[in-house]
Formats: sequence, C-alpha cells, structure tokens
Amino acid sequence: MDVKFRGIFFSIMVIVILAPLLFYVLVYLESVRTQDEHTVLKVRGAELANYMESISLDVPRILDITSKLAFVAALNEIDANGTALDDAQLRLTELMLNSTLYGQNSSFMNGSGLMDWANEMELLGSRFGLQTEIEILDLTVVPADSFTLNFSMTMSVKSLDSLTQIQVDRVYREYALVSVEGFEDPLYPLYTNGFVKRVVNRSNGSIYGIFDVNNASVLRLYGNSSAGASFLDRMEGQLNLSAKYNVSGNEGMESFVDLMQLSGVGIPVKTNQTVVDYLYFASTDIDGCTVNNATYGWFKLDVPSALTYGVSVTCS
Repeated sequence: MDVKFRGIFFSIMVIVILAPLLFYVLVYLESVRTQDEHTVLKVRGAELANYMESISLDVPRILDITSKLAFVAALNEIDANGTALDDAQLRLTELMLNSTLYGQNSSFMNGSGLMDWANEMELLGSRFGLQTEIEILDLTVVPADSFTLNFSMTMSVKSLDSLTQIQVDRVYREYALVSVEGFEDPLYPLYTNGFVKRVVNRSNGSIYGIFDVNNASVLRLYGNSSAGASFLDRMEGQLNLSAKYNVSGNEGMESFVDLMQLSGVGIPVKTNQTVVDYLYFASTDIDGCTVNNATYGWFKLDVPSALTYGVSVTCS
C-alpha cells in the first residue's frame, strides 16, 4: 500500500508541477500565433496602403497625360484627313479611355489610355495578392474658358487583400486643364482645304480700339467671343458657339482672317466680307465696312463687330 500510495502521490506531484509549465507553453504558443497574425495583418496592410497610395499619386498624372495625348491625336486626325470630328467630346473621351479613334487604334496614344493604365494597375495588384477593380465612372471634356479645355474624371478603385480580407474603396474626382494656345486652329484648314494653317495665339488682354485691332490683325491674334465657335466646336467644323459647349457664355473665340494669306495660296478672297473668322467662313455673305485707320486697306468689319471692337468704319 505504501508503494502504491507513493506512486499515486508522485504522479499527482508531477501533474501539479507540469500543469503550470504546460499552461505556460500553451499560452506562449497562442501568443506566438497571435503575434504572427498581427505581423501578417501589419505587413499585408502596409502593402495594401502602399499600393493604394501609388494609385492616388498616379491618378492625376495619368489624367493629365492622357488628356494631352488625346487632344494632340484628335488634332492630327483632323489635319491628316481634312475632316472634322463628328463629336469632339465623344472622340476625345474615346481616345482617353481606349486609345482608339472611331474604333481604330491611335498611334499617338500608343497604348497609354486610361483603361490601359487601369489594366496594368490591376495586374500589378494581383502580383501582391490584391484583387483590384478600377472603373471610370465619368469622363467629360468641356471648355474651361475660350483658351482652355477642362478634362474631368470620376474613378472608382476597390482593392481586396485575398489573404486578410482587408478591402479599401476609394473614389477619385480629378480634372486636368489643357491650354489650346500654340496649337493649330482646326477651322482654317477645314475651310481652306488644308491650304491655310493658323496657330492659336491669345491676345494679351481685350482687343479694343484701332491700335489693338491692327495689332491683332498683323499678329493674327485671338480674342474671346460670345458667338464665335469654341475650340471644341472648331474641331467639329462648327462656326458658332454651340449650346453643349456654352458653359458660361464666354467659351467662344474669334480671329481676323488674313486675306493676303488666303490669296497667297491661291484661294479666292471675299473682298467685301467681314474678316471676323466665324462670319467670314459662313456660307452666307456678311458684308463688311472699311475700318478707318486700319493697317490693311482690305480689312473690313461688319457694323456689330466694329462696335464690339471700338473702331469706326466707313460703309459704301
């Protein structure tokens, strides 16, 4: 009995001694597992945060790049084919989204459209175990003023870490302003069969008085207009400011046609016509009156335009 009792006693003592140790081991293992989970969450969370931050930095840049590329691609299309765009807004956004124009790949875009970028970013995310969905919710282009285009975009980005099930959703609202200054006015080649080209050079201030008018005529400067076609209208071959591009009533532009430039390339000139571009190229002749003290003897304006520009005229 003593031996048996001592055996039971020692067994109990072993259990009493080992129980705390076993408990410590279990607690330690649980702590290690918890720490590992926290470490994984921390690392994966950091990777997801860095990935989303790279997208946040990229969004305004890619909008700026694609808007400028699309603008140049559209102007090249007009110049190369001698035809106006059917819808400037539609074609510019098509170029930006898909790098295509009328469904055909554009060499100017060179695979640099918004969807090309979105696909690359989604592929990059997948390499880190991130399931990413990028969607363009809205993309528009309108005149910001007579000499600037406003490309605006709303983009949704959803990224899910497949390991931790952490998801980040963001909506970006960005815009890019593109100046038309220094680019070719589509109206001139479209209405002269490509023989006459004119770059948009903005007047430094309003054009008013004979000095400013002569200066604008000689230097072929552009001014604001409440009736003349906006740049987007001009890309469509339109002569007047259309309702869809009339945001504030001052998105139009106008210049003075240089009759010597036209005659110099063999284009017959309308000597009795006002030289305000959107009126001069109109199918209906609008008579002009000789502007007193004008640099050029052929320089004529219609009476309403003469009043707008603050010059006196002599009508025969």
